Amino acid sequence: MKKIVSAALVLTLLTALTGASASPGGSSDPLVTLSYAQGAYKDALVEELVSAAEERLQEVYDRAAASLGQTAPDARYTDGRQGFTLSGGTLTVPAGGCVTVVSGDVAAAVNSGEMIDASQGSAVSGSTLLLNRRYIVAEGSVTLTAAGSAQLFLEGPYVPGSGVLTPMDGSAPDKPQQPQVVFTDVSPNGWAAEAVSYMASHNLMNGTSTTNKTFSPAETTTRGMVVTILARADGVDTTGSSPWYQRGVEWAVSAGVSDGTKPTATISRQEIATMLWRYYGQPACDQAPGMPDDSAVASWAFTAVSWCVKNGIITGNGQGLLNPNGSARRDEVATMIYRALTKLG
Repeated sequence: MKKIVSAALVLTLLTALTGASASPGGSSDPLVTLSYAQGAYKDALVEELVSAAEERLQEVYDRAAASLGQTAPDARYTDGRQGFTLSGGTLTVPAGGCVTVVSGDVAAAVNSGEMIDASQGSAVSGSTLLLNRRYIVAEGSVTLTAAGSAQLFLEGPYVPGSGVLTPMDGSAPDKPQQPQVVFTDVSPNGWAAEAVSYMASHNLMNGTSTTNKTFSPAETTTRGMVVTILARADGVDTTGSSPWYQRGVEWAVSAGVSDGTKPTATISRQEIATMLWRYYGQPACDQAPGMPDDSAVASWAFTAVSWCVKNGIITGNGQGLLNPNGSARRDEVATMIYRALTKLG
């Protein structure tokens, strides 16, 4: 990072010098000329500028470290987003730190201040952290406790505790690793295989037959199924619900994801796009989907569908069409929700 900032400072200073050479003094200006800056003394000039920039940058780093030391004397600091494995113990994240859990069970206890779920924009009082959500410690500190082994990404300050913290090998993965769940009717090399396996391994969707180990990817999906899946993704325990979709419907209404009507009705592709859009807070989107059948999208779903296309949640069917009014198949639902969770948290 220092090299990047130093290079930027050097470029800024060289630009200033070049601008000075183009001033009314012209090439005869006795102070600075373009030929002087680009001639025999260029290397020495750059070396001096880099040295000055690094000294200035070091001063900034030292002040930041001193400030951090006042609030968390034992804190360490990541260089960007760094992955770790936390085994059987605790880890403290002071104010300004961020954590994203990608596997395992990690409980959070807010010691003081506040922790924010950046995916939802809401405060977290203390509970088991949901997978693939980015949490920010706004004030005070938070103690994380891993039950067994967990993989997580840290950004900013952190204080090692009783747990064994081991850096992950290589760079941060684009998506979390998860155990593979195999169904007899889902090709392991098919377009939906990874999404179906992810959804099943995270207990968001179940197979349709434990005896035959089937998923029934081509079957249609109901509104009740989708709100139940999203409720589970949000940490709601939907077991024991009567009827089976009731807790999902109640969550969806309270969260503003759905009005809760027609839970047994087949859901369309634009309806699930709208639910996902609401799930993520109804963000603005200033671009159209850009598909040949844009005009088929209902006005009430247009922003949601546009947002899903923009974020890679919907990429079109096999014919390159949105097919917004088409019934959403189970493999399509699995893929859309999988993309949303792994791209956006």
